[in-house]
Amino acid sequence: MIYDVKAYLHGLRDTYREEIQSGLDFWAEHGVDWEKGGIVTYLDRRGNWYLDEKQGWFTGRAMYCFARGYHDICKRERWLEAALNIYNFLAAHQFAPDGRLYYNMSRDGAPCDTNPIGGSFSALMPSLHCESFAVMGLSELYRVTGRQDVKETLLRIFDMQQRIYRNPEYVTTGKMRPPGTPQPKVPLAWLMSLLCSVQTLRQALPENKEAYTALLSEYIGEVFKYYWDDELQTLMEAEIDCPGHNMEVAWFMLAEGLYTGDKALVERCARIVGDIYRYGWDHEWGGLYLHVNMRGNPGFVPTAPLKYWWPNNEAEIGLMYAFIGTGDLSYLEKYRKVHEWVFAHFPDRDEGEWFGYLNRDGTPISTNKGDNQKGPYHLYRSFFAIHDVIGAYLEA
Repeated sequence: MIYDVKAYLHGLRDTYREEIQSGLDFWAEHGVDWEKGGIVTYLDRRGNWYLDEKQGWFTGRAMYCFARGYHDICKRERWLEAALNIYNFLAAHQFAPDGRLYYNMSRDGAPCDTNPIGGSFSALMPSLHCESFAVMGLSELYRVTGRQDVKETLLRIFDMQQRIYRNPEYVTTGKMRPPGTPQPKVPLAWLMSLLCSVQTLRQALPENKEAYTALLSEYIGEVFKYYWDDELQTLMEAEIDCPGHNMEVAWFMLAEGLYTGDKALVERCARIVGDIYRYGWDHEWGGLYLHVNMRGNPGFVPTAPLKYWWPNNEAEIGLMYAFIGTGDLSYLEKYRKVHEWVFAHFPDRDEGEWFGYLNRDGTPISTNKGDNQKGPYHLYRSFFAIHDVIGAYLEA
């Protein structure tokens, strides 16, 4: 039982602030390509590169983290230099001829489809994720610098993101839909990217807040239209589902309810957060499962019981938002359970940063600090979000 809530939250805020500072310092030293620009995320335990290809969605993600860290946490010039370095790489190399952003690039910034350690990554991703994360990164960089070229690049990419959303087949066929046709269903992950990117954009360009708030309301309507399961009374994209993705969408929508003062949306999304915790939490070993069978059927995927860093980060954020949105202490108790497990298993206190992939029992599968999925984003976005929402709560 947490008896002194404000003292507990004050301590958490300090913890997250320290983690942001040490983590961004780690990535500025080891991940930023200070010679050729951009960010390399293929890092071993000590931060050495084991591959120098560059993932386009981390261009925006890393820019977001460095710029937001500079704006909200500490005016470390190295972080601002890192954000500008990454921006210059994007502007020079990442635009495809049609205006989309490349996903897989060589160290020099040339688009490439192969990966020397196995597998094949397309130079262009068949989604809007690279564009969404670039919107987030450029929004934070514009908040810091106020530079007109950053704003122009931001709006150019935002326009492409919206074009893809309205024409989802464009990423596979290159064709646009006839004007005036109804909005087609898009994957839940696309709506997730749209929610977080437009919320960030609204902070950077408050003069357009009414238009962006209307867009966010549309996205929320699409989530409930296509991904609300009446039988289970929760969000569900597929029978074998990822609790981390659902938690992510739920807290984005809860945050929007707090912004607009929509108490019904806040309460509904808080209940969703609680349900996701209930079906996604490993009550024997601790940690949020990577996948679960939502209907309890025998079907599964082999990776289901693993514990990845980012779903557990999302569980922390979702439960903290649910507590602050409703005042219900049961959410804070669940948050504490998740927080203590996460901080006991993922951080690498010897070499810095966090492990990303754990077995069910919490032991590391790999000691690498990055790859094409893990880099400077989910960890620090969760820290920023919790740090800020606690701050708003304590100041209220």
